[in-house]
Amino acid sequence: MLYVGIDVAKHKHDLAVIDTEGTIFIRHLQIENNREEFTKLQITLANLQKSTGEDLQIA
Repeated sequence: MLYVGIDVAKHKHDLAVIDTEGTIFIRHLQIENNREEFTKLQITLANLQKSTGEDLQIA
């Protein structure tokens, strides 16, 4: 299982991804609050899920 933590703010969002053993897959990714950046996030998470074969839990 991969855990995605998102710090939500008005203009930008910061996130990190770790697994159940504490391995860091994404230490810090910052996206702006717009459609293009959310698409980038969606693609990044889909690619990570494909490469690891793990499910995602987002909080």
